[in-house]
Amino acid sequence: MSAYLAQRVLLTIPILFGIVILTFFLVHLIPGDAVSAMQGQLKMSAQQMEQMREALGLNDPLHVQLGRYLTRLAQGDLGRSLFGGQPVAVLIASNIGATIQLTVAAMAVAVVIGVPLGILAAVKRGTLWDVTAVVLAMLGVSIPSFWLGLMMIQVFAVTLGWLPIIDRSARGLIMPAVALGLAEAAIIVRLTRATMVEILTADYIRTARAKGLLDRVVLWRHALRNGLLPLITMIGMQFGTLLGGAVVIENVFARQGLGTLVTQAVINRDFPVVQGCVLVAASMYVLVNLAVDIFYVVVDPRIRYS
Repeated sequence: MSAYLAQRVLLTIPILFGIVILTFFLVHLIPGDAVSAMQGQLKMSAQQMEQMREALGLNDPLHVQLGRYLTRLAQGDLGRSLFGGQPVAVLIASNIGATIQLTVAAMAVAVVIGVPLGILAAVKRGTLWDVTAVVLAMLGVSIPSFWLGLMMIQVFAVTLGWLPIIDRSARGLIMPAVALGLAEAAIIVRLTRATMVEILTADYIRTARAKGLLDRVVLWRHALRNGLLPLITMIGMQFGTLLGGAVVIENVFARQGLGTLVTQAVINRDFPVVQGCVLVAASMYVLVNLAVDIFYVVVDPRIRYS
C-alpha cells in the first residue's frame, strides 16, 4: 500500500507540471496585460506604463518568464500579485476555505438527494416513482446552475425573504450549495439507479431473499455496499466539476472565494494569481482522487494495491 501511494504521489508531479505549463501559456493568450488594466485606475502615461512593464518583467520573452516562474515554484513560491504585490499564497489561503466549504456542502446536497432517489427508482423500477426520479434527474442535468441560483435568489430571498443572499452563516450557504449540487445530484441519481438495477437482479441477491432476510437488510447490507465503488468513483470525479462550478456560483451569490479571486484576476490580467489558483485547484483534485483510491480498500477489503 505504501509503495502504491508513493508511486501515485510521484505520478502527480508530471501531471501538475503539465498543468503549470499549459496554464502559463493559456493565460498569456488573454489580450493585454496587468499594466493595461492598471492604466484606467492610475492614469499613467505611456512612458510610465512601459517602465512598469519593465519593472514587472512583462517585456521579457515568454520562455524567460516561464523559467523565472518555474524557479520560484520549485522553491515553494507562487509569486506575487501584480495588483498590490501581495503574495499569491496569502491570497489563496484567505479565500480557499470558503470555496472548500461550498464544494463540500454542494457534494453533501448531491449525495443526500441523489443516492436515496436513485435507490428508490431502482427498487420501484417501472412505477411512477421511477419515472419521477428519472424526469427530475433529466431536469437537474439540463438546468444551468447559474440560472437556478438566480431563480432561488428571486424566490427565496427577494420574494419570500426566507434566506439571505450574502451571509457567511450556514443559512447563507444553503442556496449556493443547492444551486451547485443539484446538477451533480441528478448524475448520481442516474448512476445509482443503473447500478442498483443491475445488482438487484444478481444471483446473490436472490439467494439472500430466499434465505428469508428482510428487504431492508438485503438492500442496505448486500446490494448498496456492492454498489458503492462506482458511486465513490463518480463522487471523486465530480469534485473537480464542483470546484469549477464554484467559480460561477460564487460570483452569482457574491461569495468571496477562489472563484471570485480567479474571476477578478482574469479581468485584471493578474497572471500569477490565476496560475496559483489553477495549480491549487488541480492539486486538490489529484488529492481527492488519491483519497478515493484509498477508500476503495475500506469499502471492499478484497482490493489490494501492490
